[in-house]
Amino acid sequence: MDNARALRRRLLREAFEDNYATVFGVPAPAIARRRRWRRVRRASLWIAALGGAAALSFAVASLGLLPSGPAAAERAVVLVAAPPPPPARAAPGVAFEASSATPLDRSVLPFSVRRVVIDAGHGGEHSGTASAAGVEEKTITLDLAERLARLLVADGFEAALTRTDDRTISLADRGKLANAARGDIFVSIHVNWFSEPGVRAVETFYLGPTQDEGLQRLAARENLGSELSLGEFREALERVYAGVRREESRRLAGAVQHGLLKSLRAINPWVEDRGVKSAPFGVLIGTDMPAILAEIGCLSNEEEAQLLASPAYREYLAEALFEGIRSYALELNPNLTLGS
Repeated sequence: MDNARALRRRLLREAFEDNYATVFGVPAPAIARRRRWRRVRRASLWIAALGGAAALSFAVASLGLLPSGPAAAERAVVLVAAPPPPPARAAPGVAFEASSATPLDRSVLPFSVRRVVIDAGHGGEHSGTASAAGVEEKTITLDLAERLARLLVADGFEAALTRTDDRTISLADRGKLANAARGDIFVSIHVNWFSEPGVRAVETFYLGPTQDEGLQRLAARENLGSELSLGEFREALERVYAGVRREESRRLAGAVQHGLLKSLRAINPWVEDRGVKSAPFGVLIGTDMPAILAEIGCLSNEEEAQLLASPAYREYLAEALFEGIRSYALELNPNLTLGS
């Protein structure tokens, strides 16, 4: 019996060494300790059961036995999984579904909104857009963010701001700040600019793809200064199509858009409803929570720019944003206890 076991161990060891040499072109490294040999023996059994270089590569990687040296670098690609096949192209006229995930039933996991992260768009060397009279977007967004934070705190929410002064913050860092603050939702405030000076519009965005060329140009303008690298591109796409977060972002965008229009039309009846849309804004990609970008007015329209320069109108805008956020929070959790 002992002789049979010894023979079986030797055969397994030789099989492992032969397979190793076949795949990597070099002899297998010496394995001295019995404990490590037992791991090699188990790996060899997996190789025998599964067959092929893929099984050996998995075993070698898990044991830390990858050969080193210049020649080994080329052979190491065997450990890299083959890329998945490209997705099938949709037939002409067939809408592409961004996510096939089933939306999460809110009754299963009741969420609550307690902490709101408010992002004042632009800042520092990135002034954003500006009116003919020199009213800058970065100034308006910071003032609105501070006003909105005060309203939220007074009503029982918690508020965190990505910036509290005129400083440059990258789009990637804004998402990191929001995640570090453990926010429940993320609201980025911006002011629009259109080539048609007569446009007075409000629109709210959540993260997603778009085929609209105008929105692509807007996203490109807002994404200036983005530090997203090619290595982060796949993760970014996964965030774009994350089902539950995307659906809640859409709901939040709808509530904020409704709140803005309901309030603003009382004193600014010319405001146009540009609706709720998805767009690939870089500031929304890095957040782990439902996130939106609200374009609360137009600095390209001189009458609107004069309103935006007024502290009283900004307070009105902050109240409109607050009502949208509050409405979403209560829709999400009707039992939420707030200050008023």
